[in-house]
Amino acid sequence: MRPNHALQRTAPRVTVAAISYPGASRPSHLYPSSYVFTSPYHAATAPRSAVAELEVVRRRYALTDNSTMKTLLLLLLTALIVVAAEPSREAGLSVHMLPDRVAKISGEHGGFTVTDSTTKTKGATYAEPKELFTYFQRLPAPTQQNGIWIVTTHPTSYSEAEQAKLKALVTLCADKSIPIYTCRGSELPNGWKRQ
Repeated sequence: MRPNHALQRTAPRVTVAAISYPGASRPSHLYPSSYVFTSPYHAATAPRSAVAELEVVRRRYALTDNSTMKTLLLLLLTALIVVAAEPSREAGLSVHMLPDRVAKISGEHGGFTVTDSTTKTKGATYAEPKELFTYFQRLPAPTQQNGIWIVTTHPTSYSEAEQAKLKALVTLCADKSIPIYTCRGSELPNGWKRQ
């Protein structure tokens, strides 16, 4: 290959520390020599010293590390958003579904008994799902975003009509994209199931 003399006149001079003579039987990085190249082609194709190789490797991994760091940062931010967006019982409406036959023992009626999220005290009991849903829609937006959390007792404690009321409430919430969770009291605090 003939050198391009026009390129040699315009190209900057490049000094590269290169590997010693070809065919060396000893490690070449111990015998670096310096070459002066007048064209980018010769500089790019010339053998490099161990130091030059390390610099190339460092730059290659520096780019990888930057992209890796960006990817990790993006994953971390996504995880934080997902965790922040996950509804929480403490911020939502806490409800206990009291069976009618249990409520009659104390002279009350069964239904959905709400707990005030700020005072943690027992609130009103709503017999119908639409009543509870209407109450829920009047709550502040952050409470609505965290949904309805219903604690139930053993399924055999509820009549078929009461089980139908729970299903109706789940349907109302699903239609409005409101998160609703149920959990048996015996499975608290980790037994929550999104409906």
